[in-house]
Amino acid sequence: MSLPNIKDDLRMVYVLSFKSDGRAILYSGKLKDAFNNWILAGNYAKQNNMRPIEATEGGMYISIPDRYKIKTYEPDDLLRLWDRASTKYCLSIEGSVKTFVCGSTNESTFRRKEIHAMMRAKDITNINGSAHEDYVLLRRATLNRLRDENKHLPDDQKLSGKERHQMAINAVFLAIAANEIIDDLTHAQNDEERDDILSRIDHLENQQDIEMAAKRAAKSSFDTAANDNENDPATDEALNEMLMANPHLHPILAPLMSHAHH
Repeated sequence: MSLPNIKDDLRMVYVLSFKSDGRAILYSGKLKDAFNNWILAGNYAKQNNMRPIEATEGGMYISIPDRYKIKTYEPDDLLRLWDRASTKYCLSIEGSVKTFVCGSTNESTFRRKEIHAMMRAKDITNINGSAHEDYVLLRRATLNRLRDENKHLPDDQKLSGKERHQMAINAVFLAIAANEIIDDLTHAQNDEERDDILSRIDHLENQQDIEMAAKRAAKSSFDTAANDNENDPATDEALNEMLMANPHLHPILAPLMSHAHH
């Protein structure tokens, strides 16, 4: 029996089903001994009969055998394969989406591909208990604001379309992560579970710090007009809009907002 190859795998991703049947769960982010969203999502999926991508028809096909152990596969091939599969999975979602993504990096499949796909998906009703349409509107409002503000910036400080798009996706990511925490807090059974859930705020804060430091180090135009103590304006806008629409989020979002300006 011949080993899988990238050409056949990409074709099978197109052919096979990635439907989650109303039991979609997405996960991203792990850091040594600090946190591991893969384990959290795996345990949650087993306990609640969820269907992550690897449990779908297409996911099982490209997971067995383990492509990461097949020496003929290049890392770029694996990335392209899972990017395409993850996009199809998200576009196929019907109903609710549960996530474990606090601390996910901006290079992750979740933030590069899956959020984009969910914003285009037709049959998602909610993500972490908040309406799908709210996230779509948040992304649109952030893009519109950045576009309007760009008109008044000097040419050497203007954001490119790609940068504006990335900032809008980051705003949606923050909203998804904040609602993940809120949703899980409502189901916490004891103080230990509650403390574990609240620890995800630290994952979000630390990831923000890392990303902002990287932008400053690269002298990105994201920060051209900002001093070292200022936060990404799209982040501020996202958090403010989430608070206006959902006052009950204040206990969770307020620490993020205050931390971002220290």
